[in-house]
Amino acid sequence: MTDPWERLQTAAGASLNWAWDDLAQRGEETALFAPMAKFPQASGWLAGSMAMSDDSITRKLAAMLGGWLVDGDYNRDLLARMLDNEREIAATNMLDANSVVEDIMFAATRWANASSDSTRNAGRSVFAGIVRDAISGTKWNTANWAFANLHAATTGSDPAIAEAIAATDSQLDGQQFLANAIEAIRSNDADAITRMVTPPNPAVGLAPDNDGRPLAIELWDAIADAEVAANA
Repeated sequence: MTDPWERLQTAAGASLNWAWDDLAQRGEETALFAPMAKFPQASGWLAGSMAMSDDSITRKLAAMLGGWLVDGDYNRDLLARMLDNEREIAATNMLDANSVVEDIMFAATRWANASSDSTRNAGRSVFAGIVRDAISGTKWNTANWAFANLHAATTGSDPAIAEAIAATDSQLDGQQFLANAIEAIRSNDADAITRMVTPPNPAVGLAPDNDGRPLAIELWDAIADAEVAANA
């Protein structure tokens, strides 16, 4: 009998190119990842494993999957661990790290609006981390969106908002989009900051005639088996 975790790794590996080249390029990765939220332990394990890959596309897909894991307390440090990993990678490959942090930020938008307090707080903490990094010298290109989403989620009460508002010109050098977001708050321009808020992508269904459907079915079956093993 095949080990369920080995089966899951194999199924995930087989589906990655299709998930990126077909689904993600059309903004339809939710068709694959949303159904996996029903299996939080196995999905969290898979996302965490993918997040440690040397390949940035695999790490981006890990964040996309992680964004759907909003229920329960199994995965509340998942996005934070992903962000920590990209901080380390940024020291030698800022381009790839920035690309992955973009998807971590978008994943946090779903967490920050979840019904669970622990999930909401974890998502908001990711926003705050991105903002604090940006004003401390790590120029994430989604810091403006993280700032706007954090402001919207907390009505401006998170300490990271005040820290960003107090940032000097030198701290914001080379980060015009973040500077614009901060200036919108300083000048009480509610419309401007609202336009910067990024809502989560809606879930879409996988078309019955999609060529990758067999890959999706195998991945869904494998992750269901792994969840059973996790709960055994």
